[in-house]
Amino acid sequence: MSILAFTASHRLGHAPQSAHARTDRRLVLIMAGMAGIAVLGLLALFQSVVRESVRQGQLRHEATARHSAATWRCTGQRSLRLRDQCLAELNAPPPQVTLLTAP
Repeated sequence: MSILAFTASHRLGHAPQSAHARTDRRLVLIMAGMAGIAVLGLLALFQSVVRESVRQGQLRHEATARHSAATWRCTGQRSLRLRDQCLAELNAPPPQVTLLTAP
């Protein structure tokens, strides 16, 4: 009768596990899950940084192209006075910026 007293897991070819071994395995699975979540978070952050840097590169490229086209238009002016005024406007601060001078 003592042979029939083995647990079901032992009859299936597995050695019986203690509660400590099950707890260790559960802890390992929890840590692996947390590591996976951390890796996914880092990948999402990296993707966000790369997307933003690409966007900034596109904006810089567009600004450079606009400035180049404006410079080309200015240098194409027939009058030297108009050409100088146009080139001076390109280097002027944006309209929303007000420069204050000392009294």
